[in-house]
Amino acid sequence: MTRILTPLLFRPILVPTVWGGHRLASLRGDGTNTATPIGESWELSGLPGHVSEVAAGPFARQPLDQLIATYREQLVGHACWARYGTFFPLLVKFIDTAKDLSIQVHPNREAAARLGSREKNEMWYVVGAEPGARLLCGWKHALTPADFRARIADKTLVDSICAHAVRPGDLFYLPAGRIHALGSGMQVIEIQDASDTTYRVYDYDRPGLDGRPRELHVEQAAESLDFTVHDDYQVRYAPVSDTPCPVVEAPHFSTRLWAIETKVTLDYTNRDSFVVLVGIAGRCSVEGPDGFRADLKVGDTLLVPAVADRLTVSASAPGSRFFEVLPKIG
Repeated sequence: MTRILTPLLFRPILVPTVWGGHRLASLRGDGTNTATPIGESWELSGLPGHVSEVAAGPFARQPLDQLIATYREQLVGHACWARYGTFFPLLVKFIDTAKDLSIQVHPNREAAARLGSREKNEMWYVVGAEPGARLLCGWKHALTPADFRARIADKTLVDSICAHAVRPGDLFYLPAGRIHALGSGMQVIEIQDASDTTYRVYDYDRPGLDGRPRELHVEQAAESLDFTVHDDYQVRYAPVSDTPCPVVEAPHFSTRLWAIETKVTLDYTNRDSFVVLVGIAGRCSVEGPDGFRADLKVGDTLLVPAVADRLTVSASAPGSRFFEVLPKIG
């Protein structure tokens, strides 16, 4: 069996949504069928029904789960293989919102165990925002579960959630249990646990793409919500050129932001796990073993296998940035 020594780029999976826009068909697709509202482009996924396939090269069109089954520890690392097998534990999306998303929450480990679902922590990075764009995240004031249900019944729940005006570069961490919703007019990179569990609590009484009312999950949400009030819900950071800037520490992954002006070397010699690189601004050139080279543009997501020891990343455009996502296995 030949070792996988080079990183892998995958074909985006475009997902129609009732709130989606029309940018992703051209940005991440082939530019056809632009009349269909596309809300999400799944850039790296192992979830059933949305398994990513390699974009090009000797493994072109091969799905992620089959590659993991074949190359096991060489691709994901020993601890990840022992814990997850062929299940890939992270999910990366590029999101485009033409309308407000539903107000929602994701369960933590304990709630997910009770509800028969999967824990979900996630983060948002705003790559584009129209004037006046905003998102909802976190409580303005203390609520009880009874208050929460009453505000859904009288349609005043939005009044209890903090609204944040956003611009490119803004970053939010959404631990499981935090109330949230993206607003219209923005493009967002979302990095999360590999879970599609979403409990929708309010959706402005609108129908889905099939014309029928979208399902709400009020009781599951009430069991999942964290009602803690915080002073600030935005992640504040100050990047230094060509230096890793830690931004998010989630239970199952950590994320570092790189602002690239010249060239950096990523050394994974002593790391026994895969790493994910995600382009978030500008454009970078990535070089690796066996002559590997790829451009990393906004939304491009590179899976670096556990056997790849070093990569060199160079700025190909001013203001280039990327995320380095490191799984926590243990």
